[in-house]
Amino acid sequence: MMTSLEVMKLQRNAIPVMLPEIGGLQQMHHLDMSHSKIQGGLPPEFGLLQLLVTCDLSYNMISEIPPNIAVLVRLELFDASHNQLTEIPSAIENLTALRTLNLASNRLESLPLALGPAMHSLERLDISCNRLTELPQPVRSCSARCKRRCSHLGSCAKHLTPSPPPVAPLATC
Repeated sequence: MMTSLEVMKLQRNAIPVMLPEIGGLQQMHHLDMSHSKIQGGLPPEFGLLQLLVTCDLSYNMISEIPPNIAVLVRLELFDASHNQLTEIPSAIENLTALRTLNLASNRLESLPLALGPAMHSLERLDISCNRLTELPQPVRSCSARCKRRCSHLGSCAKHLTPSPPPVAPLATC
């Protein structure tokens, strides 16, 4: 196996699963497996890619993200849009370097309440076209400046409960 591989682009293929062997590519910084027909959950070995900075898994049929995504602390861009996700692990709060989080067009009915720490570095958040009925408190109480940076907070989510006014804006947003 090519253990020193830093960039892997496998988009627009017919790869039905992400193999556990991916964990052996621990030098990888950029992974693009978009439009690859991946089904089911990601293997736990996905969490071994601790140097990963960008990850595009959009336009697949992924139904689960493992909780050990928490160890990907260098991750700046995570695109899991257009999949079949019904929940996001609360461990996503550990991704404090995350600048772009795209979870659009999934089956999400809620977001983790622990999303707060990850919100501080976000510049782009897209959670449109899901089944959300309300936004978690960290998103609702984000300052107006932060909300301008985080696009698509609620478009396509026609049934969102109206957000109460924030008690106090996040100081570091």
